[in-house]
Amino acid sequence: MNIPTIESLINPTLEALRELGGTARKADISRIVATKMQLSNEQLTLRYPSGSTTYFTNRMNSVRVYLLRDNLISQPQIGTWQLTEKGWTVEGNDISSFDTTEMRSRKKRAKPKPSNKVNDTQTVPKVSPLSLDELIASHSDWREQLLDTLRQLPPQRFERFFRRILEASSLRDIEFMRNDENILEGVATRGGGLMSQTRVIFRCARHNRQLPSEDITDFHREVTMSRAVQGMLIALGGFTKVAETEAKRLSTPVLDLIDGDALVSTLKDLGLGTKSEIVQVERITIDPDFFHNI
Repeated sequence: MNIPTIESLINPTLEALRELGGTARKADISRIVATKMQLSNEQLTLRYPSGSTTYFTNRMNSVRVYLLRDNLISQPQIGTWQLTEKGWTVEGNDISSFDTTEMRSRKKRAKPKPSNKVNDTQTVPKVSPLSLDELIASHSDWREQLLDTLRQLPPQRFERFFRRILEASSLRDIEFMRNDENILEGVATRGGGLMSQTRVIFRCARHNRQLPSEDITDFHREVTMSRAVQGMLIALGGFTKVAETEAKRLSTPVLDLIDGDALVSTLKDLGLGTKSEIVQVERITIDPDFFHNI
């Protein structure tokens, strides 16, 4: 099956951002890119052998790294891409030149890593050494990749993952009431003895859109009717500013809002689904005293 290369995705990505007004969520950008390139459902859903993510999603993440590095986009918040002045004005010919010349030179600089496994010839080349800009881009990219992975988990696997999160938050007696592609919700208890137990209603919105204030009001009403003392609302796509204000206005029961950025930070701290390593960066500065005293 012919999978789009990173090079072929760059120009459509910039075009999609321009059509969306210069700022858009990654899911909306990917949807327009897929339409422009007339990609089939098989091309969009083909996964790596590990099953962790799709080729298309992974390559769109790589496109983001290249565009950030070349100052064609910025990322005002996780999951949102924004065209820079350069990204608005760059011409198609310049983009094509960037695609072929720059990426091929990077492939030549890449140091192949010995392996007994057969490598996919269309995967992103491993580049060595990384520039500081690339390291910064890669550092933030893991968050977006992790959110993509969570969104693509089948409902039952996501339920098992979410149970781990709840248990790590000292919740027990976990009971799931709804579980589909977009929403997971249920009830749990917090506390030790019978008299000190508190009832917690939780809901996780897996889709990419930001939750509006209406969703906050509806969830608060549900928590109140269930006589719970706390509501935990997790949204991988985040919340609108109005929604955050509405949550602060509502007092009892208390609502805890957790966006995608906070969730992946928690996963990193707990070591769930992530591995951390220390990467050293060589920084060269000029020593004026050497030349003054020579």
